[in-house]
Amino acid sequence: MNRFFACFLFSSILLWTNCMKDKSPRLTNCDNLVNDPVVNDGSFVAMPNAFTPNNDGLNDIFRPLVSKIAKIKFSVTTERNEPIFHTETLGEGWRPISGFTAGTKYYYRVEAETLSGRKIGLCGYVYPLLVCLQSNIDRATLNFEDELDPSGNFTIPSAENLPDCN
Repeated sequence: MNRFFACFLFSSILLWTNCMKDKSPRLTNCDNLVNDPVVNDGSFVAMPNAFTPNNDGLNDIFRPLVSKIAKIKFSVTTERNEPIFHTETLGEGWRPISGFTAGTKYYYRVEAETLSGRKIGLCGYVYPLLVCLQSNIDRATLNFEDELDPSGNFTIPSAENLPDCN
């Protein structure tokens, strides 16, 4: 009887914990990124988390903003981890022309190597915005390319002026 109860209890716990697992799709854009210890060599990779591909000449391209970087791999995926952009060319970025949804979260992954051989890995999300700011996005959390200061921080006020969508 004790053996039966122990087996029943173990099976119940196993079944309950399996049912409690998160069933949402697993995003793998951050897996196996390498970040060597930071050294004060002036190198950095910074990523905005919003851009406006509306061809006005301001924040039109989503790309890594770099200083003293020798090599880079940069990719963008959908929420379902479907690749939509990849480059290994410094300065090149994603400029969607069609096939994207404004205000939807896309994910990026950056693997870079500095001129001194240090590895920098970044991952996160980005919102492409067109003519207005969707209500699901907090304006205070957005960083545009034109906000980047020379030290690699987003401290300069953006010239981007998006009204709220109604």
